[in-house]
Formats: sequence, C-alpha cells, structure tokens
Amino acid sequence: MSDAFAGLDHEQRRRAEALAERFRAAGAEAPEGWAASEVEDDIPQLARFIFLRRLWRGAWQWKQPPEDWFAEIPADDVLVSDEDDEDEPTLVQTSGDEVMDEDGDPPFLAAQQAVQRILAAGADPEDLKEVARAIFLHTAFDAVQTVDEGHDPEAGDGMPGWLLTEVGGDLVLTGRVIPDLHEDLLTTEPDGV
Repeated sequence: MSDAFAGLDHEQRRRAEALAERFRAAGAEAPEGWAASEVEDDIPQLARFIFLRRLWRGAWQWKQPPEDWFAEIPADDVLVSDEDDEDEPTLVQTSGDEVMDEDGDPPFLAAQQAVQRILAAGADPEDLKEVARAIFLHTAFDAVQTVDEGHDPEAGDGMPGWLLTEVGGDLVLTGRVIPDLHEDLLTTEPDGV
C-alpha cells in the first residue's frame, strides 16, 4: 500500500487506487499523491492535472529548432490553408478565412522574420529556445493565475468573474471547482516538452 493512502479508509483506498491508475495513464509523477488528495480532500485533482498538462502542449513548439518556429507561415509570405491536425498543435492555425495583421501580413510573420535575423546574426539556437520557453512559462503562469483569481480587481464592483469547474465525461457539471492551478504548473510539465 502506498504511504499516500495510509490515512484512507478501505473504501477511500479502493477509490484512490483506481484513480491513481488514471493519473498514471495520464502521465502523472506520484499518481498516488494526486489520487489521495482527490479522494481525501474532494479536490478534482485529475481534472486539474489534465488541464495543466493540456496547457503544456503549447510548449512543444519552443523545443523545436528555432528555424522551425512559425513554420505554418510560408517563406513567400503567402498562407497556405491545411487541414487542422489535432495531434500536432500549432501556434498559427489556418482556416481559409485568413486573418492578417494591420499591415496585411500573415500573423506572426514579423516574429518569423525576427527569428531568422537573430539566427543569421549568430545567436545560439539553444539560447533562443530557453528564452522562448521562459516566455511561454511566464504567459502560462499569468493565464492560470488569472483563472485562479476568478475576477479582475481592476474591473470594478458588479463586474462578472469566472470559475473553472470540473465536468464529467458526459460534460455534466460535478459541482467541484478546480482550484490553485498556479501551484502545480511546474510540476505537471510532461517529459519531452
């Protein structure tokens, strides 16, 4: 029996063991700890973990060679419409109704050109990847912190807020709020991202 389950009664332990298998299948490190917390504290940890791991999918691009960043933008400045491949997230999704920036250029064209100039100037690609990862992480942390806050304190009284809640596999609300995403953002980074 896992030490994480030591304080659980028989029924809780049974639920936690089954839940730990789901965490393990989702790639969690220390799945027993996550499962015990969900069962003992009634926190939707599996939904929380899956949300954070999904957020990390956005970091995959920054592990690629910098010359491949923004590869969705053809070198001749013309956007090509491809089918959306859900297995490989992309920073720029094309749809046929292309969105152009205020100068009429494809989104992120200026960034693609800047990366090319930086590399041509002799920058170490690994340094660029580290900077891009840090920018991604900072942005992701700001996003989960915003979700955790649940409101904009600068918006004023009476303004709406937001709440991230768990839904079951049938998309029916479970009534459990997903809290404190910022606390585990770093611990949920998948290997290979």
